[in-house]
Amino acid sequence: MMLTSACGSDTDKAAPEATETQPATDSSTSESDNHGDGDDETEQTVYELVEATSPTTLTLQSGSETVEVRLLGLADVKAEGETDTAFAPQEAIDTATEELGALVEGGDIVLVEDPAADDTDEDGALLRYVDVLGAGGMDRATGEKEDLDVALALIQNEYGDAGALGVYDPTLQHAGLERMDRYVEATRIALNPAQDGISELAYFDVEFDNGDPVWEDAELVVSV
Repeated sequence: MMLTSACGSDTDKAAPEATETQPATDSSTSESDNHGDGDDETEQTVYELVEATSPTTLTLQSGSETVEVRLLGLADVKAEGETDTAFAPQEAIDTATEELGALVEGGDIVLVEDPAADDTDEDGALLRYVDVLGAGGMDRATGEKEDLDVALALIQNEYGDAGALGVYDPTLQHAGLERMDRYVEATRIALNPAQDGISELAYFDVEFDNGDPVWEDAELVVSV
């Protein structure tokens, strides 16, 4: 059977063909459906690295726009005397800052908001999850590279062998952030005292039951 479309009589005037105008392509945006933990396809601004300014903060640029952003969910690491929450030796901070820059350098960087978080920190930097498009592990279901969650990579110490300086921010553990559970779990694995977890920044004050840490009452200490 041949499928045909309905048409008018021979006396009807043919409608003029519609001319489609394609919107201009903006090289600073990208459509992606695999970050922000959502399923909707959204257009997002893509940034490139200007510089890493600390183990948890970046200066990024997209076109003429420059932004300062701090990795949401991580303890804010600064030199001793500059913060009351987390500090580390200056040499370790310098090394970790360089490694953060190397982790995102050359990548297409996108920022993801969390409605449960503040928009900026006390220094005015945007508080965002930072992802690098297509820089993560392979998704076996699709055969495509996933986006890299930069904060998670820092906790897991995938950025080098300088010593872990990424840990979750204990003040945000119960704030309802979308990615906090994975950051907490990754920190526990990275700093598991039963496995001699080593960090220049933090440790867990934890009780043991037959040699196993009892995480329910564990306290993350993030100033050493």
